[in-house]
Amino acid sequence: METTIHFTMFLQLSVIFSVVLLSRKRAEAEVVTPVYSAGGDPGVVGLLDIHRFTENEMCMDFSPRTAEMTFALEWFHQDMVKKGISPIPGLVIYDTCGDVRRTLVILGSLLSSQSTNISSVISYGHPALQSRISQFLQPFGILHININQTAYVSTQGDRSIDISTVSPWRVRDILTIVMELKWNNLALISSQHPSAIASRDLFLKMAAPYSLCISSVFIHDKDKEYDDLPSHVILFVSADDSYDDIISSTSFANSFVLLTSDHWEDLTSNFTDKFLYLEHLNTSTNLVKFVKDKIEDLSDNSTFIESYRNKFNCIQDASGGTCNGQATATFLPSRFMGREIEATISALTNAQNLLKHFDSNNCSSLYLFHCLGRNTFRAVHDGFSEDITPFTGMYQLMKDVGGEMTSYINRGYITVAEVYGNEISIRNTLTWSQVKSLPHDACPRNHCGNCTTPSPPLTKPETRLVEGDMIIRLQLPLTQKSLLGKSCDDWKTEGVILTEVFKYEVSKFAGQFPNMLKHIKLGGVAFDSCQGDPTRNENITADIELIDDDEILTPKPFSSGQRFTVSSLGVSFGDPDSSQFVHAAVELLKSLKWTYVHVVFSPGETLITDFETYLKKTGHDICVPNKIAVENNATDIAIKLQKSLTKSSGGAFLLLTNAKDTLFLKTLFSTINNAFSGVNLITFPWNRNIITHPGTIFISSSTSSVDDVVSIVQNLKPDSNLTDIILKSFHEHRYKCSINMHQEMIYPDICSSYPTLANDTLPKPLISVLRKAVEVVTSLLDRYYRASCPSQTGKCNNMTNRVDLSKFLTATGDSWNYYRELMTKKDVYIYQGNSISGTAMKVGSISEDGVVSVSANNVITYNPDFVSYTAVHQCHDWCPECHGCSSPSVATIENLYQSGDIIIAGLFPVHKSQSSFCDALNTDVRADIMVDAFLFALASAKERYPYLLPGVNLGSLVLDTCSDGNMAAQTLMNFETCKANYKDRDLVAGPQLVTMYMSTDSMSISNQIQDTLQKYNKSSFAINHETSSVNNDITSRFYSTYSKAGIRTIFEILNKTQWSYINIARSNSSMFDSVVDEFLWQSRNYNICVHGVSSIAQYKVERLSTLSMTVIFANIKEIEIFFKFLIASPTDHSFIIGEIGPSWSDVSDIVIPNNVRILAIERTGKINTDLVKAFSEGPSTIFSRNPWKTEFEKALSSCISPSCASGVDLQLASNIVFGVDVMLHAFHNRYKKSCSNYYGVCQQLANEKVQLQKEHFNNISFTYLNNIHINFPPRNVETWAFVVKNFNGGTLVDVGNYSDGILHFDPYNIYDTNGRKFHMQESRCYSNCRCIGLEDETNSTFESAEDPFANMELKFFKSSSMLNKDLWTIIVLIISIGGAFVAFCFVIFVLQKVFAGLLAKRYVGLGILLLVSIIFLFLSVLPFVFTPSNVVCSTRFFIPGFAYSLSFATLLVKIMSLRSYKLIGLGGELSNINQFLTVLFITGVQISMGIHFWYIEDQQLGFMRTRLNDVNQLEYACVFDRIEFVQYLVFVMFLILLCAIYSIFVRNETKNMGEAKFIMVYSWLCIPIWVAWVVCLIVLPRFWAEVIVCVGILTCATLMTLIVFLPKLHRISRLKYDVKRSGMENGGYKVDTDFMFERPYTLPTSSRSSNKYSVKSNPSPLSLKRLFFSNSLLPFICDDHMHGSKMEMVSLSVITPRIDFVMYGPIQVSPKNVKLPVAMMECDVTHL
Repeated sequence: METTIHFTMFLQLSVIFSVVLLSRKRAEAEVVTPVYSAGGDPGVVGLLDIHRFTENEMCMDFSPRTAEMTFALEWFHQDMVKKGISPIPGLVIYDTCGDVRRTLVILGSLLSSQSTNISSVISYGHPALQSRISQFLQPFGILHININQTAYVSTQGDRSIDISTVSPWRVRDILTIVMELKWNNLALISSQHPSAIASRDLFLKMAAPYSLCISSVFIHDKDKEYDDLPSHVILFVSADDSYDDIISSTSFANSFVLLTSDHWEDLTSNFTDKFLYLEHLNTSTNLVKFVKDKIEDLSDNSTFIESYRNKFNCIQDASGGTCNGQATATFLPSRFMGREIEATISALTNAQNLLKHFDSNNCSSLYLFHCLGRNTFRAVHDGFSEDITPFTGMYQLMKDVGGEMTSYINRGYITVAEVYGNEISIRNTLTWSQVKSLPHDACPRNHCGNCTTPSPPLTKPETRLVEGDMIIRLQLPLTQKSLLGKSCDDWKTEGVILTEVFKYEVSKFAGQFPNMLKHIKLGGVAFDSCQGDPTRNENITADIELIDDDEILTPKPFSSGQRFTVSSLGVSFGDPDSSQFVHAAVELLKSLKWTYVHVVFSPGETLITDFETYLKKTGHDICVPNKIAVENNATDIAIKLQKSLTKSSGGAFLLLTNAKDTLFLKTLFSTINNAFSGVNLITFPWNRNIITHPGTIFISSSTSSVDDVVSIVQNLKPDSNLTDIILKSFHEHRYKCSINMHQEMIYPDICSSYPTLANDTLPKPLISVLRKAVEVVTSLLDRYYRASCPSQTGKCNNMTNRVDLSKFLTATGDSWNYYRELMTKKDVYIYQGNSISGTAMKVGSISEDGVVSVSANNVITYNPDFVSYTAVHQCHDWCPECHGCSSPSVATIENLYQSGDIIIAGLFPVHKSQSSFCDALNTDVRADIMVDAFLFALASAKERYPYLLPGVNLGSLVLDTCSDGNMAAQTLMNFETCKANYKDRDLVAGPQLVTMYMSTDSMSISNQIQDTLQKYNKSSFAINHETSSVNNDITSRFYSTYSKAGIRTIFEILNKTQWSYINIARSNSSMFDSVVDEFLWQSRNYNICVHGVSSIAQYKVERLSTLSMTVIFANIKEIEIFFKFLIASPTDHSFIIGEIGPSWSDVSDIVIPNNVRILAIERTGKINTDLVKAFSEGPSTIFSRNPWKTEFEKALSSCISPSCASGVDLQLASNIVFGVDVMLHAFHNRYKKSCSNYYGVCQQLANEKVQLQKEHFNNISFTYLNNIHINFPPRNVETWAFVVKNFNGGTLVDVGNYSDGILHFDPYNIYDTNGRKFHMQESRCYSNCRCIGLEDETNSTFESAEDPFANMELKFFKSSSMLNKDLWTIIVLIISIGGAFVAFCFVIFVLQKVFAGLLAKRYVGLGILLLVSIIFLFLSVLPFVFTPSNVVCSTRFFIPGFAYSLSFATLLVKIMSLRSYKLIGLGGELSNINQFLTVLFITGVQISMGIHFWYIEDQQLGFMRTRLNDVNQLEYACVFDRIEFVQYLVFVMFLILLCAIYSIFVRNETKNMGEAKFIMVYSWLCIPIWVAWVVCLIVLPRFWAEVIVCVGILTCATLMTLIVFLPKLHRISRLKYDVKRSGMENGGYKVDTDFMFERPYTLPTSSRSSNKYSVKSNPSPLSLKRLFFSNSLLPFICDDHMHGSKMEMVSLSVITPRIDFVMYGPIQVSPKNVKLPVAMMECDVTHL
């Protein structure tokens, strides 16, 4: 260690030696003259910033205070000499001017001098300069005495002394005055001097505990104006500042200014609102006289003296000397007092004491590190007295001398008050009273948003309390928001107390539990939660978090994961567990037999959910008539409370509210007269001490004795060794004192030894819980330790710091997931007394297991006069809010009720009257199946619809109507008036719980039921087989035989098949009246003409050729009779059968007529497959709930009547299931609106009542049976899905479906009853059609329309889609197929040449495309050689137009390309993509015309017409208008004409084997051919139309093959060269001659110097890619037309591959270059 120190010192000395040498060299050129010098050895050096800085090596900005300190040093040194004090040091004083370089030069010259010994250095100036001096002097062992401008505590070290100049006493006195005057909104302003700034900052720190609002803190700038200053300003200045200039500023015109400085100053004017505070400091008359003589000695004209005279205008005249207009003797005393002057005297005193130290210790050297001795010689002076005060350790405070607050009046200061030791003595009562009473803009508490507080926090976020191997961290709020609203700006006493408790518990753990955590030391850490969330720390083993009462219900997230929480609820793992107390309250209510309890709750908290859930699970019979939510509207809450109090004459109120809402309720109760009369409020720990009115019950955690720790904590004292940082900081902040003296101390007063928390009331409940938490955590840590380290010899490798302690907790095993270690015993208190604030008295307890030990006689309530009586809160009669009856007059009926939050009641005709009234089971209608379906619907609803009514239990009530309306009404009235009770276990069904009734009797009984329920403002849902109007209410909308969706399905089929002219055959039953009326009403919307409506029994098929469709509305028996009639009278007709009662799958033995088309629609989901599956699986718990199940089984087993054997009516049962689904979804809609994001029935819905009315059946939407989308009311149409069926032969098959308003149906898939595919037979009205349902008000005839086919020439055939076997069709077919085959062979031949490399690819693409178009053209005659069908007729227009346009578009693009190649020239290339896109766009014009024509024709007339001939056979004809066909091909004609004209301009183009001429010849030949066949088509009879069209097509296709392609193919076959790749051994390629001899018009050049071909296009250069030339000759020939010169051959030697070059003129190069003549000047060769 000693070696290291010496080595360090050696390095420092080396650096200093370098500086000394440098300073010696600089000193030769620069000599700094001392301000004062007095001989002596050893000497003391004074380094003072008499000027503050240098500029151009000139000292600037004279400091009068430093000059006065210089005078003091001179005087004191000379005084020592006069008094003969020994030893006397020499003294030399330098002006360092705030310059580091200057200072080092001075020190270097002194240290390098052989004649000077320096014992100490006294310095004063800029703080940064002082630190440099200390660093410089340290290696030399020279004492550095620094007079510190910013320190308020003097410190000593081994080789330095810091003497403070900032008085903490003065700052404290200023604060005392401010607090006495009650100034609150302040501005702190300082001058720019470091001492003024330090005083200001110390005030800011010292004021922190007082919660002063300091709105502005800044440094004064004389060049600025400050607006909006508060009414009170504290101004800190130094002796270097003239405060007269500052306070005269207009910025302070409207502010009270309390100014503090070290000197008096003669002001220019009186200030009644400006005050000066000065400490009671003394000066020496000898010092003043010494300075006076120096100033008045005119012979002394040194720069130093002159600067001081000039600063204060000191002059000498006949009357004597003056400074600033005052006599010098009057002026100087105020200047030569202050802490800096005292510090100067102390500095020189310590320098002289150092010499005494050397003498007394016989030191042979003046260096301190050679002669340290006892380090107690240093001291500071108390003013100018001879006494010195030694340091206390390393620190020393200046003496408290008190001070005075003065005002300036009539050029003199008047003392207003004096301050000493925190006590104020008023000296001028009048002025003091005026100052204190003047108005000011005090900042309201908690509303000072711009207040400034000290930057450092009161404590660190995390503090280590006890060191250990396993660390437990306690997170709690040690600090809190101050009165100013600043976060973490004030200590929280409770947090400090609990921290000390935690420290005590952790420290004593080992002694209290010696067998736990053997060889492991337990440690503790405290974390201030006010400063944020703790970070994850691997050294922390477990976390305990303290939760305040206002955060219990909504704790903030914790970032470090698992932790234990401590609160008034006890110890919890994770968030505080409030559910234990809610459950305890329920058990308390049960124990007291309070069954009528109002609940007041805070929305958003989980308390109400915990309460309801626990109530359901335990089944306690507690009625909650009102659940009142504490929301924003105080008036509404008060009204609800008033109603509840009035109805119950008081009552029990369970307050499931947070602390904030409970305080709000306390205010509301106080506004209600006699609100607490007869009331028992039940509250919880987080609401403690909020409502204390007598009768209030308070459930609290039980506490254990904590007297031992309370005694210890209350006697804690902060120690001076700083082992308890938190307690020390808290103590200093609370008592505004410092425990010990140190450099950073804030309060100058030293604290007494009084215990910190002696007068505090400790929170014993929380201390008890915290103690338990520490015990629980350490117990779990011990379990973990034993499991990880069985040897228990200390920490082992298996241990980790982050432990999941929940694994070691013991679960209770019940459904609430409690841990036994964390279960809390509860105490029950009741407030008693005779005033509004009672005293809590314990009346019992509730064990951890919920066992209540409370006597009901001890639970009392009070009347308005505070007379107590025993409280009983029960419902004695009918309690509608609780949905139950208390004393029914009729015996309770079992087994018919299954309890739930809501109930759907079903009324079924279970019995009927036979021998006597209601004596026999109604086996005829199988009511047992109805009840089964009803119970199944409710039991399986949530399985079928998982989203339905979360948390809501569905109940059922089954009632027997005895198939009699009067009996049904009597049953309902008994239930609704509580004269009949239906029980499920101990629960009684209440009428208010019934959501809706469902009736399944006849319509007359159902109507009677509805009339009865209307008296109770309820409604029923009737389900039966009787059909009511489609436009009736909800009870019939979905269950009538015909729905609107079914009618719409029929209309959509008619539209698809274009059957717009129909007949209706209907049943004679009145049940079908509404259906037919609805159909006729809707027919006008679909433009359907109904020719007639007749009875199906008398119906005769119309023989009109345009009326071939009949819609049947009848039951299945009538349809069977009608079909038998059609067998006897065969007809060619189409039928659509509407809905029938049974499913078509259940219809058997029906006889189908021949040669007719029959479509039938059937509603999907008519039979509920889920219900059928449940029936098929046999008996289940669902059906066993049917109370009459056994009776029906017994009765049916012995029944032999036909009605018993009729079986189950699955359709009615399915309707019951669907009806329940609709009701539940209607209620679900209400639930979503009232109980959003809620689980279970919320209070709002309960208040609205759960009954469903007709208006609630709006916007119902759900998916039934997984694929049927139900929407009600229907949006334009009902969305029930239907299946379209067709009799294909004798089999009924599905051919389409209708869902979501869309029909998916292909009319071409219809078959007749003989199994033949149906060809569309239209049913349309064309003229003089009188349509039922489409008449206007005057009953006029419907507007007639002319039959579009009446005058059209139609050629009918007896077959469809068959080959026409006429001779001409055979010839056409042969030529067509043959021509297409030849063109296909040409395609193969060309492709073979291309892939073999024998044919250039430049022109091949369009050629192949043209061959393909020829194939299409040959095949486009096919639609004309087959008999009519929809496909054949519709393609007669489209295919020829497409084939023609493709052919001539390709020809046009080919000749355009030849033209482009001519312009591009040699080496040029066209984009194939562009060519094909051009063909596509030209052809696309004809395609778009074809599609448009196709769509319009199909919509208007269609492409095919059918008719019945004389022998009743169907005939077919294509709708083919010859004029329209010619018009359709106008665009093709335009293309032909364009090709013919354009080909003239490129006829001489020889590229691609001269095909331009062939195209020209063909194009011109097509013109007369087209003229010929078009004229023939129009002129000749319709019979020849197909023949003429085919001849025209085949002629054009054949000529194109012979003229355009045959000559080219001949030339291709004779080609003798190829462009295939040669072997690489040859070093090159063979070239296509046609390609080689192409001539460009111009070649690209850099200068474009040639203008000869400027009008031509700019071609691309010749591209010969990857050419490798051998030594052979390759001819490159330039066309002689290019330059008019003779063609010459050019020799190319071996050329380096892949080099691009362009040659101009003859080039002579080496053998690897190219030799080209002038004739090749503009030949371009690139990419070699």
